[in-house]
Amino acid sequence: MRTSALFPLLCAPIFAVTACGEQEAAQTTAEPEIKCDLSLDQLTDSEWLFLREINGQEPTPDPKSRLKFVQQDGKLVAKYTAASLSDMYDYTCTKNEDGDQLVCRTDAELVKWCQTLMANNRKCNLGTLQQLDPTIKDSEELTKAIEEASKLHEEVKKTDGFQNYKSQFNSLANKLQGLVYVNIDKNQCRLQIIDNYMAYTNKKRMEDSNPNGSNAFVKNTLGTLQWADCDTPQLFDTLSKDFPENPEEIQPIGRHDVGTEVHYWVLHEPLRYAEEGCEYTYDVFHNYKQVQSGLKPEVVDVKGKKENRFHYAQKFDEPSKRGQPEVVMTTHQIKCAGQPEKVITTCNKVGVMK
Repeated sequence: MRTSALFPLLCAPIFAVTACGEQEAAQTTAEPEIKCDLSLDQLTDSEWLFLREINGQEPTPDPKSRLKFVQQDGKLVAKYTAASLSDMYDYTCTKNEDGDQLVCRTDAELVKWCQTLMANNRKCNLGTLQQLDPTIKDSEELTKAIEEASKLHEEVKKTDGFQNYKSQFNSLANKLQGLVYVNIDKNQCRLQIIDNYMAYTNKKRMEDSNPNGSNAFVKNTLGTLQWADCDTPQLFDTLSKDFPENPEEIQPIGRHDVGTEVHYWVLHEPLRYAEEGCEYTYDVFHNYKQVQSGLKPEVVDVKGKKENRFHYAQKFDEPSKRGQPEVVMTTHQIKCAGQPEKVITTCNKVGVMK
């Protein structure tokens, strides 16, 4: 009886110790709390890169698909490449009704949109346009666009090419608007981006996926990147360290062997001649990452005129990855007394082979 009466008392501390140990083990194996202060309201001036995943390899940020949020005219604008080699697009961003997602849109090309509606046997007016994009407002620009599109439609209607015209505008290939949906992934503390475009076919608004589809974007840690649209491809790859004797006849080569030193020359006419009272500088980007900055062109007297010689040389020690050419871009800053600064960007792509 004494043994039986004492048994619960002897077991109580043992049970308590065991339970306490289990609780401690549970605490040590629990997943750490994720701390992420990322929010849709704090994206201004932030830069993001597509997180490319390849089977069997670590995911890597890809600067070809880059995204930057800036404030322009009181609006949040996303500068985005949409996987283009050298183009930069502006998307104006607003929150959705629930406030948990940004919807970023390229500006409407109203004449093209009206032509598309008319080719689908729809009238073009404020109501039908708002069915495509509810942010469109009535304006003088809209009125002029409807008039212009109506005139173009009536003119082509009289021709033999009218059916081809209708087919051209009634197609998924007729991309009317770029759309980027921005979500916060709190678990990974990064952005989840849906990259779509809008089209209108068979009297229906449709969305389809752009090359990047739905993917993660991570913060840029690669340094200074290129955020300008390419204004001209008048950046030529040559094998000569000397300025071309006949620049008007020069043609890009486009392909080079590993180990070749490639010389790039800017032959864009608005940059060629140095104007009095103007200062010219330029930055160089290779595969969208800045490799040179604050460079100044050599100025040469040619038949009484001062010519700018913008030059950059690079030796490629490895072949280009499949489907990924070497992209070189130069951004030129032109400062003239009493005038706003001008910026011009040139671009070139080459393949480097073994």
